[in-house]
Amino acid sequence: MSVQKFMQCQLKKRQEKNPKFSLRSFARLLKTDPSSLSKILNGLRVPADETVAKWVECMKLSPEEALALRSSVSETNSFNPMNAEFFESTYSWAHPILLEALKLPNATTKLPMLADLFGMSLPELEQTIAYLHSHQILQKNSEDAGYTPSNLTTVQIPYTTELRRNLQKKYLEMAKTAIEEVPMEKRDNSTLTVAIHTDDIPAMKEIIREARLKIHRLAEKRKNQLNAVYNFSSALYPIKEETV
Repeated sequence: MSVQKFMQCQLKKRQEKNPKFSLRSFARLLKTDPSSLSKILNGLRVPADETVAKWVECMKLSPEEALALRSSVSETNSFNPMNAEFFESTYSWAHPILLEALKLPNATTKLPMLADLFGMSLPELEQTIAYLHSHQILQKNSEDAGYTPSNLTTVQIPYTTELRRNLQKKYLEMAKTAIEEVPMEKRDNSTLTVAIHTDDIPAMKEIIREARLKIHRLAEKRKNQLNAVYNFSSALYPIKEETV
């Protein structure tokens, strides 16, 4: 169960006991901003570990319920899957950068700079934003003119497609450019070459997935202090395959 579903169930349980129990009532109980809680209930934000610990106490959850909530955060909600059909039909290398850039303070004032980065005109970029909004990848903020991106950070396609290959190539090109242009203190490029048994490949992929998850969680903890957009890419591939 996702953290979104878990919290929706908790709200529904209280509303069944008291029909007047609103989202704002729930937010007061949880000592959480109603806007932030609304985004979590709509799958647009992931609560930080400290927030989850506070909720466990505020809702007086049983040990089993507390474990279920923590598991829902760590296992399912930090990487929400994007619709594969939408990804394959329209996705661009610029989209994940745009989605993350829109999380930065005053992002909507920097659209001309982003358009230049993507090789777009400003109207083309605005059209892209409108398109992502129409597909619920972006949600308009009620308090300002900005957007809140959904945490759609992975795609459940168990095979390589031409689009995925092209996206991966683009990010490898950007990594090569960073080696030449970005000071070492602002980046990390490292490699590991090792002889393995191929039965361990699934376990290695899980380690890489965990690394991505930990970086994502760390970013979520400072979501109100964001000031840059970074890319983390990984590559696991055979140099010399077994000969028997």
